[in-house]
Amino acid sequence: MKILKVAFVLLFCVMLIGGIVLLLQNEPTIPTDGPFTYTISNGKVTIKDCDKTLSGELVVPSVLGTFPVTAIGSYAFDGCYNITSITIPDSVTEIQMYAFENCTNLESIHIPDSVTSIDRDAFGNCPNLTGIWIDANNSTYASDAKGVLFYKDMTTLIRAPMGLKDPYTIPSTVKTIGDRAFYGCASLKDIVIPDGITAIDWYTFSNCTNLETITIPTSLKSIGYEVFRGCNSLKKVNYKGSEDSWKALDIKGGNTLLTNATVECNFCVHIFDSGTITKPVSCKEDGVRAYTCTLCGRIKLETIPKLNAHIWDAGIRTKSPTCKDYGIYTYTCTVCDTKKEENIPKLATHTWDGGITTQEPTCKDAGVMTYTCRYCGDTKDEVIGVLTTHTPGPPATSTTDQICTVCGKVLAPATGEPTPTEPTTEPTDPSSPIDPSEPPATEDPGNNGGFFGGIADFFGSIGTFFENIFSSFFSLLGF
Repeated sequence: MKILKVAFVLLFCVMLIGGIVLLLQNEPTIPTDGPFTYTISNGKVTIKDCDKTLSGELVVPSVLGTFPVTAIGSYAFDGCYNITSITIPDSVTEIQMYAFENCTNLESIHIPDSVTSIDRDAFGNCPNLTGIWIDANNSTYASDAKGVLFYKDMTTLIRAPMGLKDPYTIPSTVKTIGDRAFYGCASLKDIVIPDGITAIDWYTFSNCTNLETITIPTSLKSIGYEVFRGCNSLKKVNYKGSEDSWKALDIKGGNTLLTNATVECNFCVHIFDSGTITKPVSCKEDGVRAYTCTLCGRIKLETIPKLNAHIWDAGIRTKSPTCKDYGIYTYTCTVCDTKKEENIPKLATHTWDGGITTQEPTCKDAGVMTYTCRYCGDTKDEVIGVLTTHTPGPPATSTTDQICTVCGKVLAPATGEPTPTEPTTEPTDPSSPIDPSEPPATEDPGNNGGFFGGIADFFGSIGTFFENIFSSFFSLLGF
């Protein structure tokens, strides 16, 4: 009997070990596709993990293996520090908790209309995330102009992106703010909570390290634990209710930073009218527009920057144009005396002087008159016509013509008549005595008889010569 018991125990152990080995051999392996690790259930894929070195703009695939991707699992992209944007395909219907936690460089995420479930803190510790953008056709969720996540009817604010820019006013449709909704929004400095909110849950504004001012409505009745933990910059609370209402507000523990801030009760979120101009604006001075709150009558003044445009007068010519230089027209603002100048185009014509004769005209050639522009120095030449008068040479003689000394034209022909000549006398030396015996000099009648007159003159001279010889001879004889 004992031997049977031992045999039975040994058989059981062998069967148990064999079963374990068989189970280990048949354990399914987790499939991978590219950088993604996933599981398959009912023919649908849930992404469970990914390569943490993924970077830049990530587009999640709609199919892994041969199955549609329908869910982003918890922590699936946790620690993908270098991803900057994520686009989720239309096949996905569920984003589980902490799916994109610690994607510290993630700036935006685009969620399609197919997603019907987004679990808590799916975008936790994404400090650079500036927008959670929901497709407009999504029937479950919506986002506003600043990328804040809401349920479709906009009555519940689910999550603000941690990179939300300051300031932010929660839409008036919102009645509920989710816990941790603004957790870690470090860029937020000023937030306005609308009327209708009755409670703020745990950690809603925790670690909004730069939050300075918050506006709280009179509808608010309670503030949960640690709502303002880490809000070390909080300085002012604008409370719309009375001081008594503020004292009656149920503020849980961990909110000393809120209670130590300066509280302004009866705060009015002003609704100002369109304003009226109380001081006209001009190019010389700023204007002023006054706005009046339609709720409390408070007046807000707004400076209207002075105009860059002027009101110009008709202008005066301060410099006349020439062919060399532009002219100037000067305009003066009738309000502030500012001046502006406008060029007047250069003249296309010249202003000539009286001109000088640079080449005298003659009866042979035309002359030139040169004119010079008084402003630019340009010159122009003008022809002086050929003279109709001549420049006469010596008068005509019996044998020579009178001609023009310039063009050589005969002005008077030779006369062909002898020209009378003047008698000539020998000069006498005053110191020499005059011989009274010498006959007085007679005037040479000249050769006025032509050929025969010349012969007569010749024989007359011979006769006179012999006559003088005989006279001298008879004088020696004493006769």
